[in-house]
Amino acid sequence: MSNTTLNNIDQQQHHHHQQLQPQQPTDCLITKPDNDVETLIDEKNRLISRQYTEIERLQRELSEVIGERDALLCEVSKFKFELEMADLKRLHDD
Repeated sequence: MSNTTLNNIDQQQHHHHQQLQPQQPTDCLITKPDNDVETLIDEKNRLISRQYTEIERLQRELSEVIGERDALLCEVSKFKFELEMADLKRLHDD
């Protein structure tokens, strides 16, 4: 056999041997999250939970304020009606 053929066979064997070796993971986060990542996830989850609780509180507060606003608008409408009725009565009496 020629040197070229032997070199080709040697290269193929070397390449085949490399393919059979187990590959090492290049990104450790994919295979096993470390403590820093878990800590960040826990902090994120706590923050989301606090925000959710705050949103619920603000929604309850907003509902109360809307109720008060609606009651005040009704009262204003009632006073406007009474004022108009008083003006009409005054005009009628004059």
